[in-house]
Amino acid sequence: MTYRYNARRWAWGLVAVLLMLGLLPGCRSSEPVAAPAAPKPLLTFDDKITLDNGKVRLGVSPAVGRVVEFGFTGGENLIWVDTEAVYDNPVPGVAVPDQKYYNLGGDKLWPTAQPLWKLATGNDSWPPDGVIDGGPWTVRRRSDRSVTIESAPSPHYGIVVLRTFTLAPDEPRVVIQNLIHRVEANPIPVSAWTITQVKTPIAAVLDVAADGPEIAPLVRPLTDDTPGKVAGNVSMLGRDEMAVWKQRGDTYAKLGTFGRSVAAVYDDVTFLQETDFNPAGAYPEMSSAQLYRAGDYVELELLSPLVQLGPEEVMKNQVVWTLIDVSSEHAFPTLLNHKRK
Repeated sequence: MTYRYNARRWAWGLVAVLLMLGLLPGCRSSEPVAAPAAPKPLLTFDDKITLDNGKVRLGVSPAVGRVVEFGFTGGENLIWVDTEAVYDNPVPGVAVPDQKYYNLGGDKLWPTAQPLWKLATGNDSWPPDGVIDGGPWTVRRRSDRSVTIESAPSPHYGIVVLRTFTLAPDEPRVVIQNLIHRVEANPIPVSAWTITQVKTPIAAVLDVAADGPEIAPLVRPLTDDTPGKVAGNVSMLGRDEMAVWKQRGDTYAKLGTFGRSVAAVYDDVTFLQETDFNPAGAYPEMSSAQLYRAGDYVELELLSPLVQLGPEEVMKNQVVWTLIDVSSEHAFPTLLNHKRK
């Protein structure tokens, strides 16, 4: 069989192939091209209320119900926040299987122990609550050195939470009054559990209460410690009075003890948080002071005992924040001296 070369037929065949492949100018595929994804909105905390006594400044954002700024006046913000996170809960306060939780950072309050979350919300552990952690709060009172914000009523717990932040007149200190008010009958006991996410420090410190329960170990991992990733990075100060946790990287681990304070130690400042401890109180996680290390931040956590409230009853709790102007070299003896006073 003889094949004859036909230039015209060959040229038209080539054009057809190129048209099919969309390689000729002006001859693109008619299928729609996906538009680029819209940029993720940033949280700017435009509603932030800033308090400043000339020693420290504190920024509270009612829109997200938390502290988003704390540090020396004119200095670095020690609070860790994720400005790209968005709380996208379609039905605030209502348990739904696909309810999302976005970690905004800052300082917040959770109203009960984690083992009770699922009983209260119906969700599998997360989120803790779509109203107290996730919904906007209302400003109730404000002055030059103080602000009070109030949550919306939580249908899961039958409570509202009020938090009052007051700067000392001329010291680097903030007093935080937490009040949990039960507005309707509910079987879930409550606890004032404050969580402050801070920028990763050189070391995080746990106070060990001398009047705490006699259990061993005094300081214990609250997450899986296999193969000892936490224990090997913790040392004790004084007469087992404090635990110092030095560790970097994506640890994702938690440490707890019965104590009255937690602290974050930086190069030239120590961020100390203190609260009361009740040796006879009910602490379901066997600790009243906790530290959690993640990839970008460390959590300073203080817990009050669990309390069952009847309708119209309230529980009050106080946490004091202090910035200590000291180098990291002298931070640990300073904390020990402060504890022994």
